Amino acid sequence: MNKFGFIKVAAATAEIQVADIEGNTDRIISMAREAIKKGASVCLFSELSICGFSVGDLLWDSLLHRKCEQALERIANEKIEGVVIVGFPARKNGKLYDASAVIANGEILGIVPRRILSRELCRWFSAANDGMDDTIRICKRMVAFSTSLLFNLDGMIFGVEIGDEMAAINAPSQQMVQNGAHVVFCPCARREESNEEQTLCNFTSMNSWRLGCGYILSSAPTTESTTDCLFSGKCLIAQNGGILAESQRFSTSHIIYSDIDIDEIELRRMSNPLIEPSKNNMRVVDIALETKDDTLDRQFSAAPLIDEQNIGAVFTIQQLGLARRIKHTNVKNVVIGISGGLDSTLALLVTCAAFHRLSLDAKGIVAVTMPGFGTTDRTYQNALDLMQQLGVSIREISIRDACLQHFKDISLDANDRGAAYENSQARERTQILMDVANAVSGFVVGTGDLSEASLGWETYNGDHMSMYNVNCSLSKTLVKEVVRWIADNHGNSQISEILHDILTTPISPELLPSKDGEIEQKTENLVGPYELHDFFIYHMMYNHFSPQKTAYLATETFRGRFSKEEIDKWINVFYRRFFSQQYKRSASPDGIRVGKVSLSPRGDWSMPSDAKSSSWLEK
Repeated sequence: MNKFGFIKVAAATAEIQVADIEGNTDRIISMAREAIKKGASVCLFSELSICGFSVGDLLWDSLLHRKCEQALERIANEKIEGVVIVGFPARKNGKLYDASAVIANGEILGIVPRRILSRELCRWFSAANDGMDDTIRICKRMVAFSTSLLFNLDGMIFGVEIGDEMAAINAPSQQMVQNGAHVVFCPCARREESNEEQTLCNFTSMNSWRLGCGYILSSAPTTESTTDCLFSGKCLIAQNGGILAESQRFSTSHIIYSDIDIDEIELRRMSNPLIEPSKNNMRVVDIALETKDDTLDRQFSAAPLIDEQNIGAVFTIQQLGLARRIKHTNVKNVVIGISGGLDSTLALLVTCAAFHRLSLDAKGIVAVTMPGFGTTDRTYQNALDLMQQLGVSIREISIRDACLQHFKDISLDANDRGAAYENSQARERTQILMDVANAVSGFVVGTGDLSEASLGWETYNGDHMSMYNVNCSLSKTLVKEVVRWIADNHGNSQISEILHDILTTPISPELLPSKDGEIEQKTENLVGPYELHDFFIYHMMYNHFSPQKTAYLATETFRGRFSKEEIDKWINVFYRRFFSQQYKRSASPDGIRVGKVSLSPRGDWSMPSDAKSSSWLEK
């Protein structure tokens, strides 16, 4: 595998003709060579691919078995510089088994027989005993013949389960994973039905998710017999619940490729207590091949914290979390600061929806706009217009005079635009919100998001603090998408228009005085693009990748948009700030989790505030 833990695999469907063993073998060899030449380390073919799955009672014919054995020897003698997995009928001790051979380096390294049979297959095959560990004489050599075989290719441990075994309650893949398998290869031949493609995709993705592994499937092609049914030739490559690559339905001959991330699989398992080691130890066969392909066929999402199909669910989870807190505290009023920016806009929309769920009067939402030295007309007017359209109670409290008095109190020159100048404004706003909440017997709804918390781009005991934060596990990019979803689906055209304008407003804390009415302080010019930081957040916190690997993936994913130098610059900013700002997260308020990543110190992210970042930064 390459230095970042990727190993390329291929799933192939050859143009299998029933009982055309020599022709099938020619096509298998040709496609295996093509797959290996394009960087694949393993190439999987379908169930009984050498003779054809629908060969029927010819399975009892001695000539067919002699030809199948010769075919295996031919494939081995080709000495293809990779691993080839093919299916064939294996004879042992007077019984016939549906089996797959694992071939590499001119050797048949092992044969795995199928242990769970469908009713139809029982006509010809015997089920291998669970735990069978034997040898078989084939191609003039003794070869491991076992249901307890795993294979180690350059650190990737894999196993083989066959056909409908993938759908069994006691699927062999479960034992394989419990014995350390990173990847399961499944040669199969499922009959085609109108909904079969979705069923096969569901099985493949679910198995990879449930077992936390890579799962590769190759199905029998359309060139199989159509006497009674059709086979689709579907191929799939999945990892951890996601389909990485799939072939078109009803294609005759094809190869698909993707890169399995062994590093990710191992790191995920370290934090998953549900996969326990098995007491039934399996035998591991080492394969003397090195895999070093550095090209990636796999596509990575540029926005991994956004699930486009479930944006509405994010908004609902936020509402329900806040509604539960309102009901628990038995308040009729809440207080929220509105700036005209993305975060406070979403928090206000969530709060209005929660009040609606509880049949509470929207006037119980005390929305406070607090213009300061950097507030622009655009954000100020958007804040006012949105509050008016939503029918909440509006308060406008300027912080300018209070801050100027505070500057005098602490002997700060008002022209000194340093941290005290900016942070005092954030703390003044928070003090106002807290005191208003006391006055109306309510609590403060927080607005800060996950990206700001990761970077520490928040004022300690300022916008960092609230009684309940509805945005705390939403990244900045996700906040934007939820607001966009609401804007596109809202029944009030005026609200939609306001939201679309907010979406195009530059992100800013607006703490420095503006020039010519334009926003002076643009956050992404200071700390970097949020789409990059959100990418870093996901791969650091969810996948637990190293800085080098995260930067490598970012370079591949954002090619043409951000240079390697830009990515290196901003990932250093990310790690430096992430480590140095942990103390803020250690004192963060309650808030609902909506996705895969959260920084709550109460169970999602545990890290001492004085952890050293030097090892991460030097990479």
